[in-house]
Amino acid sequence: MLEQAFKEFHSNEAFEAFIAAGGAALRRHGAFEAQQAGESASPRRVAYRAFLQWIADTQLARAACRGNLYRDLALGSAFDGGEIAESPDDYAHGVSLGAPPDPFSREGQVWNLPPLSPLALAERRFQPLRDVMLANMRHAAALRIDHVLGFMRQFWVPRGAEGKAGAYVNFPIDGMIAVTAIESRRQNCMVIGEDLGTIPDGLRERLNAARILSYRVLWFERMGSGFRPPTDYPELALACLASHDLPTFRGWRQGLDIAIDRGLGRIPPDAVSAREEARREEIAQLDSLSRAASNGLQDASVAAHGMIASAPSRVMLIQADDLADASEPLNVPGTDTERPNWRRRLLPTVDRLAATPLAQAIIARVKAERGT
Repeated sequence: MLEQAFKEFHSNEAFEAFIAAGGAALRRHGAFEAQQAGESASPRRVAYRAFLQWIADTQLARAACRGNLYRDLALGSAFDGGEIAESPDDYAHGVSLGAPPDPFSREGQVWNLPPLSPLALAERRFQPLRDVMLANMRHAAALRIDHVLGFMRQFWVPRGAEGKAGAYVNFPIDGMIAVTAIESRRQNCMVIGEDLGTIPDGLRERLNAARILSYRVLWFERMGSGFRPPTDYPELALACLASHDLPTFRGWRQGLDIAIDRGLGRIPPDAVSAREEARREEIAQLDSLSRAASNGLQDASVAAHGMIASAPSRVMLIQADDLADASEPLNVPGTDTERPNWRRRLLPTVDRLAATPLAQAIIARVKAERGT
């Protein structure tokens, strides 16, 4: 269908402007995609790939006209992707991004993503980062930067090694924040930094000084053995119940994440009962803190979202999966072929989602709490 559309397409001013703006980078991308498909990088086949990019960009622009878009900047690119092939000198080789061991991943994590080279960033006056920011802020009202901790330091793991074999590499944080702030102003795009995990000293303060919003997730906001009240969250932040890397509300209450971890061998069989008991205690704590009308799942979900809405944070995020009352997680970090990550369809469909009784109850409660 797309091939036929391209054959019938007659170039116009908008397409030519898109080609001119994309420049050499767009041509390199088109050549790479053609070669990956086993085709020659002829001008016609390269133009076809540019046509596909133009169609996608046009559709994104139309979507932005119907409502503000919240986009997500991925942590990195694939080793065999076009960005690496087209600009190999911008990346460090022989290593992958990852994370050190922590209570959620005792062996550490290997993300199989090549890191940008901090030396190349400095030598090129941060142009690789600037290009990424420009591309991702395009048509966006807000941009969430995944793992913004990487602005200060990144955990590099030698290729083929386990996560626990890695080490931290410092990054030029001042330049990275400056570029992000400048492009945010130019594009009129709010920036949220996902500041979760092992947070370096001083990172949140530096992000706050640049007016980059913190990312506060209930499951990680703890005070002693319980949850931190959202009323204690900072004002310059985005507050949410969970993220796409965490269980849905239904899945969390049902302990589905515990079952998944057990199936993946992440929890020893003799430790499952203790995890399940701890979860029951957490559920009771949350129901008490949120003042749920009952311990029924939907009442609890409405109450929990209402509690998050009480935070003074400038932005509140509701997961579409929680509005849909989904059980299965969208993504299980650290898995690839083991799980159907990012492939599960949202049911009900987007146009019907807001009409479901649960979604309407959650939205009404959130609006009441936030006075909107």
